[in-house]
Formats: sequence, structure tokens, C-alpha cells
Amino acid sequence: MRRLASTIILSVLCSISFAQNGSDRLDAFLKTVGKEGIRCEGTFSGFIGSDDPDMKISVIMKGDRYYYSTPESVCWYDGKTLWNGIAVDGELVEVYLSNPSDEEIAASNPFLMMSHHEGFGISAPDSRTLLFTAEDQKEGACGGILKISVTFDAEGHPSVIALRSKLQKASDPDIILKVTAFRTGGISDSDFTFPKSKWPKAEVIDLR
Repeated sequence: MRRLASTIILSVLCSISFAQNGSDRLDAFLKTVGKEGIRCEGTFSGFIGSDDPDMKISVIMKGDRYYYSTPESVCWYDGKTLWNGIAVDGELVEVYLSNPSDEEIAASNPFLMMSHHEGFGISAPDSRTLLFTAEDQKEGACGGILKISVTFDAEGHPSVIALRSKLQKASDPDIILKVTAFRTGGISDSDFTFPKSKWPKAEVIDLR
């Protein structure tokens, strides 16, 4: 679920870039992510296996570093070390510490995935909608995503993202992300490291 959550945020970022029309704007946006960094917040519904009908998510990215959190999990990656945390009732109970391989990071890092944005065909059904369709409708793209529909508000910002995964049954509703906040800058190195002092009771399990 953690990877799927970051992939949905990836779709938001890609959509912003493509909505501005042209590879130059996409390149400029990627430079912003690389130098200034971005913050994005939103709420989910329709997530498989979640009892929360309106689950919150927060994401921070800068260069190859990232952070994201939901009520059930938190992840920090500082460019070398990955902390995967499991939360229960709002409390972090376990944190798995690892040094992922280049291949593992390439498969899960939203910034790297966004830089390549491979595996999707992109169309615009109308002036406020972008549709991302996986070229492989059996396996999907970016970890099993089959389709992403992005609706923009009057200011050109993504407001609602509807997603379908190969993990969903035909009767399952779309996963819906409502974007509530998006901004650039104001990011520090500490945003990408596990704050042990904030979660003193969390068990840290070193897998390195």
C-alpha cells in the first residue's frame, strides 16, 4: 500500500507538468523538485484493505529523497537509508531500517519514476481532464496501475485523481485522491530522516 500511495502522488506531479504542455515545462518542474522540493497533502477513499473511508496522506520530495505518511505507515529516505514505519492508532510501533539497492530505489522512488514516466499513454478527454492509461493492461505500470484520471480545478491545479489497479476487482470502486494542499520549498534535511525523539517507544529493527 505504501508504494501505491506514493505512485498516486507521482501521478499528481506528472499531471501538473503535462497539463502545462511540453517537455520544457516538465524539465523545469523536475528541476524544482530537485532543487526546491515539494510538499503535497490529500485524502484517499476506496483503498483496498483500509477501514478508513477518508485516509490522509502527506508527501515530501527533494531530489532523490522522499517522505510520505498515512495513518498506517510512514517512510523516510535520505538518499542512502530507508526507514519504513508501521503505525497503530496513530502511534509508530515498528521501524524497519535498511539500505536499499539502486534497483529497489529506482522502482519505488517517486522522483525517479516521474523523471522517466514510462509505461503510460496520456490523453486529454477534455480541457480539465488528463487520462493516464497503462500500455500493458494486464500487468499495468508503476507497480500495477491500470488507469489514472486527473481532474483539474479552474486554476489548473489537480483536484481529484481517480485510479484503478490490477489488484482491484471489477466490482471495487476507484481509489480516489482529493488534493488539499501543494507547495514548493521550505524543506530541510531532517524531513527525510526518522525522528527517534518523536517516537521513543518505536522498536527500530535494523535490516542492514
